[in-house]
Amino acid sequence: MNYIATYFYQENIDKGSIYGNIDKNLSDRNLIYWKTVYCLFYTSIINNPNAHHVLFTNVDDFPYRNELEKLGVIIFDDLQLSNRNQGKWATVKFFFDVIDFVCDTEFFKYDDKIMLLDTDCIAINSSDNMFERINSVTPIAAYLNGVEANKSSVFHGETLKNLEDIYFESLGLRINIGNKIGGEYFLFLKSGIADFRNKYKCLLNSNSASKLITEEQILTMISSETPFCIEHKGIYRIWTTLGYRTIPLDYNNYSFLHLPSEKEYSLSILFNECFNAPLLSQVDLKKLVNKITKLNNEPFLMIKRAVRVISNKIFNQ
Repeated sequence: MNYIATYFYQENIDKGSIYGNIDKNLSDRNLIYWKTVYCLFYTSIINNPNAHHVLFTNVDDFPYRNELEKLGVIIFDDLQLSNRNQGKWATVKFFFDVIDFVCDTEFFKYDDKIMLLDTDCIAINSSDNMFERINSVTPIAAYLNGVEANKSSVFHGETLKNLEDIYFESLGLRINIGNKIGGEYFLFLKSGIADFRNKYKCLLNSNSASKLITEEQILTMISSETPFCIEHKGIYRIWTTLGYRTIPLDYNNYSFLHLPSEKEYSLSILFNECFNAPLLSQVDLKKLVNKITKLNNEPFLMIKRAVRVISNKIFNQ
């Protein structure tokens, strides 16, 4: 079976956590994330009708649950967070709790393939070809976040050299980090995940575990020893801020778009259009996504973003 999944750890008490691209109180922030969850599943169900869709979370009472279940989303709502950070990236290592759950539960079978996506992704094409790329020889596929040769380069608070040293201290193996792995996409064959799982457990239980604050650091370290299959055409991280934009000309050809700076903007509008609405055709959905995101009209996109930034500042004063 092929499963497309996302995960969200909801904080119910404000512990001072910092979430990228969202400057809201706890309640509003959680609601923004739940809207992205709905958008991901709505768009993926249209483009991937033969895949099963799964949500992993830690709460059983959350917005839009009934609507997600009507879409056919399978929900696991009793996961716990084992490795919490303080402040920035507080709950991102919930990623590993999800993988542990998948491996330990009998619900997912030995030959199942599970794709984990960040909540702020949307589907605009089928992902069948992405699932076809993994097998018993290459059981893991991931997203390339960048290539870096400078060992002094800092990656989420630690230099690449420090990460290489931590890996040696924890696992007794020397690695040479070049590819930096993103956390927004991770596809794996359940039967081929045991070695990867043993390695991240060693790192999370090492004396240097407190220095490893993101799943991307750990993914990058492990992939440097046992390279993952790199997904080049399945998903693309698109930044749409006033100061930084990464919109590829062929973005319409990808299976998924990761839109981290659009949580409060385009994805909120998409939610309003799609919530409780009939499923669109693939063609109509892509037209709607382009209409809302304006990715095909960068000058207009920047004007729209500038107006929203100014409006938010005025409104929040």
